[in-house]
Formats: sequence, C-alpha cells, structure tokens
Amino acid sequence: MNAVDIGCGIGAETYFMAQNGLITTGIDISEIAINLAENRYKHENMTFKCCNLQNTGVNSNSVDFVNDRGTFQHLFTDQEQLAWLKEIKRIIKPGGWLFLRGIYSENPFPHYISPTLRGTISGYILGLNKDRVTNILGNDFDIVYARKIPWINDNSKMDGYMVLARRKGNESKLSFITK
Repeated sequence: MNAVDIGCGIGAETYFMAQNGLITTGIDISEIAINLAENRYKHENMTFKCCNLQNTGVNSNSVDFVNDRGTFQHLFTDQEQLAWLKEIKRIIKPGGWLFLRGIYSENPFPHYISPTLRGTISGYILGLNKDRVTNILGNDFDIVYARKIPWINDNSKMDGYMVLARRKGNESKLSFITK
C-alpha cells in the first residue's frame, strides 16, 4: 500500500506510516523541514520530497492513503483549495482514503493564530468544519467520519477537526483502518 504525507514537516507521521507497512512519501514545501526529516528518520519504506502541492510529482492513481495534518487549513482562496483537491484526486486511487485534520472553526474567514496561543508559531488559518469539508470534498469523496476533537500539542482552548474520507470508486482496504 502506498501513502503520501502532505505537509509532512519533520516527518514523524511519515515515519509512523512506514513503520506500519505503508510505502510512504513525505512531501513538504520547506526544504529545511525535508532535510530535518531525512536526517531524523530512516526506514526502507519511506522517502521525502520537497515540492509544492500543485505539482507533487507523485504518479496518478498510485496512492491508497493520503494524510494531511494541517496543510488544507492554510489554503484561503477557492483557487488554492481547488488546486489541492485536484492534486489529491489525481494521486489517490479510486477507493483510496484521505485523512484530513486541522483547527475547527465555524468562521468562514481566515483568522489569526497568535504566538501566545500556539507557542512560537503564528499565522493565518482557515478552520475546518462539516460544511467546509463537505463543500470541497462532497462530489469526489464519501465522508466516512467527521468530528470536532480536542486540539492537542499546545495549551490553547481551540478544538480540532478530523475527517476520514474515501475517494469514490473501487474499494481500497488498509489494515490499520479496517481492523
């Protein structure tokens, strides 16, 4: 089974998937993050690649599982979101899985996350919610599971949002999802 970890950062989740038997490619736009990932994690089922989301270089219809741990929430315009969806649809097999996570928000506009809420990281994000996810994925994916979750890894009072969706088409079974 092949997987892609979008916005892999320093590679922890890429490594986790490789350890669990997936042939995994971690991609990130940051050359620094990719260099850190390559130096930090080694596994025969894993590679890292520095690229942008519009041109991942991943073969079409070759991926069983796509992990997006927060990239989508940084895409503010319809054009950016549609480019993300186009690339996800291109690389993921019919019946393949998408696991999407981010900050939860009912607000339809990007909002600023201050360094006091997120440690040393600040910036704008577009929060996820059921309507936003359904609007972007609805025609191409069946949303299997979507819910608000506690946000971890910081001291903020924000909630997260998690979505598991399957691209419409053939069945694709992943042992760590179907067990």
